[in-house]
Amino acid sequence: MKAMRVVFAKQNEVALEHTEVGAPDDRQILVRTLCSAISPGTELAYLRQEPNTPGTFPMPTGYSACAEIESTGKAITDLEPGQRVICSAHHAEREVLERRRSRPIGETLNPAHAAPYRLASIALQGVRKARIQLGQRVAVVGLGPIGHLAGQFAKLAGATCVVGIDPVRWRCDLAVEFGFTAAFANTDELQKAATPRGRIPQAFDTVIEATGIAEPIKTALKLGKKLGRVILLGSTRGLADQVDFYNDVHQKGLKIIGAHASLRGPEDDLDNLWSNSSDERTVVEFMEDGRLDMRPIVSAVMPAREAVAAYRRLCDRNEKLMTVVLDWTAV
Repeated sequence: MKAMRVVFAKQNEVALEHTEVGAPDDRQILVRTLCSAISPGTELAYLRQEPNTPGTFPMPTGYSACAEIESTGKAITDLEPGQRVICSAHHAEREVLERRRSRPIGETLNPAHAAPYRLASIALQGVRKARIQLGQRVAVVGLGPIGHLAGQFAKLAGATCVVGIDPVRWRCDLAVEFGFTAAFANTDELQKAATPRGRIPQAFDTVIEATGIAEPIKTALKLGKKLGRVILLGSTRGLADQVDFYNDVHQKGLKIIGAHASLRGPEDDLDNLWSNSSDERTVVEFMEDGRLDMRPIVSAVMPAREAVAAYRRLCDRNEKLMTVVLDWTAV
């Protein structure tokens, strides 16, 4: 059977193509995609062939979707046709997946809001590595989709103050609208608002760096308080110069924790290293309970046939877009 999918044909070129989709084997499922979410940080970096990306073309793209099961392999006993799942799938009309790459969800979730679940899972594993305690104060550097979701999870973990920093003013406004204590365009604005014992602190128990750019890591290090933690959540592209390790790390006893999502095990939780499965279950339960709000990161829903235009809109950065969800029911 033929199915449409999105590919990066070459550097800076997005295309739609048809591919052949077969039947699932005993331990696989065939899904029909309802919605898939573009991950702007990772996908645009791959498209542009930035540092720390494969740089091989053509390549299928996408990794976070909501779908409906069309058929299952003989060994699959816990899923059935017609059931909705979130799944680690490409931007494709249909796809055959390993069972472990999907998780069932209820019918109440909006597929467009469920589709970016993996972005939420990535943010969650970074916040878990921070080991935030009740009453702590957290700064999030970079208020794209991952940073915004990390701020939501920091509050759920017990932080009483979550401050965002991002040079894009509308992202700051969006963060405050959806629960951040405050948001600032830069550290100068933050320091003007900060007071030793006030609502906005001068230094933070945890700083989550979520830009994916090297230079802001220096800002994150400066914002960490004595014996605090800095979580490197963004997948950094490029190098940073002139890091003041003595004053910003060594003297403060700062802990720097790399929080790449690939460090999680697939199934078993080990101490504070939660598994991919546990993170996804938590994301689903929070979405279904209404405690995790995906609305602020889903800026637009576009028919999948307009995928090329969707990537162009994200690349141009002329609009207030966090991410775009592709609607495959409109193919």
